[in-house]
Amino acid sequence: MIKQFKNSVLHSIYLFCGLCSVGFSFSDTTNLNNEAVRANKSLDFFVIGDWGKGDNNQRNVANAMAIEATQKPIDFIVSVGDNFYPHGVRSINDKRWKNTFENMYADTSLRRDWYTAIGNHDYEGSISAQLRYHKKNPRWKTTQRYFSLTKAIPQSKDSVLFVFIDTNPFDKGMNKLHGGLWRQNKKKQLLWLEKVLDKSSAKWKIVIGHHPLFTTGFRRGKTTDIQVPFQPIFEKYKVDVYFSGHDHDLQHQKPDGHTHYFVSGAGSEFRGVTSDSDMTKFAKGDYGFMRAKLTSDTIEVFVINAKNNQLYNVKISKK
Repeated sequence: MIKQFKNSVLHSIYLFCGLCSVGFSFSDTTNLNNEAVRANKSLDFFVIGDWGKGDNNQRNVANAMAIEATQKPIDFIVSVGDNFYPHGVRSINDKRWKNTFENMYADTSLRRDWYTAIGNHDYEGSISAQLRYHKKNPRWKTTQRYFSLTKAIPQSKDSVLFVFIDTNPFDKGMNKLHGGLWRQNKKKQLLWLEKVLDKSSAKWKIVIGHHPLFTTGFRRGKTTDIQVPFQPIFEKYKVDVYFSGHDHDLQHQKPDGHTHYFVSGAGSEFRGVTSDSDMTKFAKGDYGFMRAKLTSDTIEVFVINAKNNQLYNVKISKK
C-alpha cells in the first residue's frame, strides 16, 4: 500500500511537471552525471517505440518511465522508431520536438542519451531533420539512418554491440507509399550489417529496427519482407536480441534459432495480440515500455506498463 501510494504521488508530480514544461559506428562517450548509474553492476536501458503522438497516453508511459528510472537509474534510452506522428518532423525547429520529445521526457531521470531507429511515420517527414537534431539537442544521438555503437559492460572486460538498422526500404508496402525508398541501396545496408557483426568482438550482439521479424500482433503473417533478408544474418552472426516496434503492443517471440525477438511498440498506442503460437513467450496489448538489464553473463528484459506494473520478465544467459 505504501509503495502504491508513493508511486501515485510520484506519478502526479511527473504529470504536473510534464504539463509545465548512412552506416556509421562510434564508441560510447556518454558522460553520466548520476553517481548511482556509475555504480551500477549492469548496463541498464529502456526500449520504447511508436511514441510520438504528444497525447495523454504517451504522457502516461513517459511518467511510468520516469518513476521506474528514478527508483532504478538507467544509462540510456533506445527508441525503435515512429518517433513522431503522424507525419514525422519538418525541420529541427518543428514544434513536435518540444511537444512530443523534450517536454514529454523532461524528468531528470530520463535526461539520458537517446539512440533511435527510424520508423515508417518518420519517413513521412524529414529524415534529415532527425539526423541533424543532435546539433540542437546533444542527447539525441542518431546521425545516420543505420549505425552501430559498442558499450562496455560494467565491472567486466566484456562489451555489447548495438546495431541500429533501417528496415523501411525492405517493406514493399512502404515503397508504395514513399516512392523514394526503392532508390535506397538495400544490398549496401545488408553488406554493412554483416561487416559490423562479423568484425565485432563484443560478447553480446543486439540489433534494433522498426519492423518486427516475428509477431502475433496486428501484422501477424505480414513480416516476410523483413524476415527474408535479416533472419539469416542474425542467425549467422549469433545476434542475441532484436528489438523492434511497428506493431503497437509488447511481445517476446522466440522462434527456432539463436535470436530472441522483442516488440516494444506501445509508447502511445496499443492494439490486440494473440499468443497461440509456439514461439510466443509473451504478448500483451497494453501501453508500456521495456527495461533491459545487461551484465557479462545475462540480459534480463522487463515489460512494464503505463501503471508501473511489471507484466513479464525473462533472463537470457550466456557464458
